[in-house]
Parts: sequence; structure tokens; C-alpha cells
Amino acid sequence: SCLFFFVLYNLFGEDAMIYLVNAGSESVNVVGGKAKRLGQMISVGLPVKGGMVISTSEVDEILRCGRVSTAMTDKISGFLNVDVVEFAVRSSAVDEDGAKSWAGQFRTELFVNRNDLVRKVLDCALARDSDAVKAYAATSCTNCSALALVIQEMVRADTAGVLFTQDPRNGARGGVAVIEAVHGVGESLVSGKREPHRYYID
Repeated sequence: SCLFFFVLYNLFGEDAMIYLVNAGSESVNVVGGKAKRLGQMISVGLPVKGGMVISTSEVDEILRCGRVSTAMTDKISGFLNVDVVEFAVRSSAVDEDGAKSWAGQFRTELFVNRNDLVRKVLDCALARDSDAVKAYAATSCTNCSALALVIQEMVRADTAGVLFTQDPRNGARGGVAVIEAVHGVGESLVSGKREPHRYYID
């Protein structure tokens, strides 16, 4: 039944995967909030690593079947840059950073090599139905957000950070921007595992 659905989907449905550079012009319901914003950043010339998006419909198919189909695996392989050796698999939920933040609820996989990529895509897709996500949805009185995934070239950063236009500790908007930064990649910062260096810019 999953194979039958996949054939119908590719005959009559939207293109399952989208280059990240084009995601900014796609509906957020197709590519999710993160992919759309990354695509918009690329379109204005910001230095964002390229990649691809697995659409919300394709993630739904993975969840329905409990696996990444052979045809889907072939599509992923066809999108990959042969010169890239490590990837990040990132969640891109439709409702992320909206009325509810969904911060830290979905799964991100970093430093993924080619041989593990399909398995990590499956892990990130299945995380949408995790107990943590369901509990967050129930506590927030909302439904589980539809989910897309971003596969992007991994950056081995020396330093990473987040820029806030209001103080994240108290919500104050006093014309002062706040930068929180850590050594290495930003995952330990956004997950709250490390105390960042903090800078105030007025």
C-alpha cells in the first residue's frame, strides 16, 4: 500500500523534494517554517549552505510506512552534492516559531555521513510522533505540527550563536540586541546544554 501511495503521489502530487534555494517561494505548509526562512535568506544573498527539503507530504508518507522508500532514497541520493561529506538533518515544522515556539521538540542530527543519511532522515521524521511532541501539543492545547525536513551541508563551526532582538531572559524590547554564543556548533546553545557568552549591542 505504501508503494502504491508513493506511485500515485509522484504521478499526481507536488514534487516531493525541493532545493533549499527555492524554498523561500514555497508555501510554509509544504516546506515548514525553517526551510522557508533559510530559502529567503539565500535569496537575499546571505551565506547559507545549500541543501534540499523533504516536504511535509513526503514526511507524512514516511510516517505512514515507517520507512524511507527505495524511490525516496534514490531521490535523496540524486540531490546530494558529491563534494559534501557531512550533512545536518534538521526539522522544519509548519508551526515552528509561530504562536507556539516548538523549540527543542523535534529532532536534529548533525555530522551525518552519506551512509547514515537515510537512517537519520527516518529518525527525524519519526520524532514528530514522539511522546515529547505529543506532550508539548497537549500542554499547549494544539495539534502536532506538520513536519518537513531539511538536509543541509554540515558546517564545522568554531563559534555559533543566536541573535535576539529582545532580551530572551525578560522579553524586554529596549533597542538593545542580545547575542548568545558558544564555541563549536549551536546545538548545545539552543538545547540549553551550555551556558553561552552573552553580548549586548545598542
